[in-house]
Amino acid sequence: EIDPEHYRARINLGVIYRNQNRLSDAITQFEKALETAPDSPLVLGNLGAAYAQAGRGEQSVQVLQRAVRLSPEDARLHANLGSALMMLGREEEGRRSLEKARQLDPNLFRRP
Repeated sequence: EIDPEHYRARINLGVIYRNQNRLSDAITQFEKALETAPDSPLVLGNLGAAYAQAGRGEQSVQVLQRAVRLSPEDARLHANLGSALMMLGREEEGRRSLEKARQLDPNLFRRP
């Protein structure tokens, strides 16, 4: 409310909503953050993940592809894109994205 253009505050609020499974509220916050920071891989990655959680696979893939173009060395973005592609049945593309994520960060898929 104090600073509606503070996109990082919107991201944080969106993450809280997403963790509470309030996906509609999370998506609203991420979309508002995107208006302020349209080229932020952080915003795009969070929005894409929320779209995927909400079952909005096509939108998820579109947003995550854009995020990957902006930040091609981010393993987590590649992993999320791979998962979204797999969700849509685009298995070959999904495997390529997941493999790219593994190449960028071999520890990404290791369990603690």
